[in-house]
Formats: sequence, structure tokens, C-alpha cells
Amino acid sequence: MGDEDVLIAFDEGQRMHEYSVEEQLIETLHILAKQNDTPYVIVAGSALEDLLELVLRESMGDLSNPSYSNIFDGLLSTFGAKIGIAYAFKIIGDDLINDFIAINKVRNEFAHARGPIQFGSSNPKLEKAFKKFSGWTNSSDQRALFDERLKACMQALNSQVESAIFIQAWADVP
Repeated sequence: MGDEDVLIAFDEGQRMHEYSVEEQLIETLHILAKQNDTPYVIVAGSALEDLLELVLRESMGDLSNPSYSNIFDGLLSTFGAKIGIAYAFKIIGDDLINDFIAINKVRNEFAHARGPIQFGSSNPKLEKAFKKFSGWTNSSDQRALFDERLKACMQALNSQVESAIFIQAWADVP
């Protein structure tokens, strides 16, 4: 698995498996979603939004806490606004912008549904959002596609965080 953080776990047959940080998060969220997909989608989307905010904060350099608050409680208070500014500053590339937008739209559909909603539900807005995902086809399993694209987005942001940490560490060398 390379240099990324991994969790070693054993399945019921005592076979060893390695899981990346992204896979650990997705598996934990799947456990939460056994009865209902809504908490999974909302928490997963929020985790991605939080990671994106971290990358944006790292990209801004040293600002005072009040300055961060003014920015992230105002102009960049929504996931959509964070996605837009991250794309404008090339934090999110052309290859992933539609996935970020789709995750935000799917999260909003689950969060604001007037009744029970699951992956695969007949919901025109949800179906439209899924068509934005990279790799979508008519036969796509919605949960699998959501997980795959969520993981790709998280991995891209994690590499941004790692780069920022390296650059900051290098800048701190006397």
C-alpha cells in the first residue's frame, strides 16, 4: 500500500487485510449506515468538506483565527463555495470537480429528503446528481460509485495536505 497510513485487520477467516485511511473511514461509515443510508451520506460528505476546508486553510498561510472565521463563516460557509474556490485555485483539478459537485448534491438530497431515501431510490434529483460522477453508467451501483468517487476525492486532498506539511516543514528549516 505504499507510504500511506494503514490499518491491519483480520476478517472472520483470520485473513489479514490492510486498509488505507480512506477505506477505514468508508468502512466505519458503512457500519453506521446498516439501517439507513442518510447518516452515511451526510457524514461522508461532511468529512470531505472538512478535509477540503483544511486544505484551503493550509493554502492560505498564516492568518489569524478571526480572519479564518470571517472567511469560513461567511464567504466560504458552504461546501459548494469551498468547492468553487478550490477549483479556481487549482486545488481541485478538472478530473475531480464533477465528483466534488456530485457528492455535495447527493449529500444535500439525502439531508433534505422529505421521506426515507436510500441509494437506488427513485428520485430524479438524486439520479441527476449521480450522472455527474466520473465513471457513471446506467448500470452503476450508486453506493459503490459514491464510495469510489469519495475515496478518489479524499486521496487527492490528502496528497495536498501532505504537500503543504512538507513545504511548511521545509520553510521552517533555519
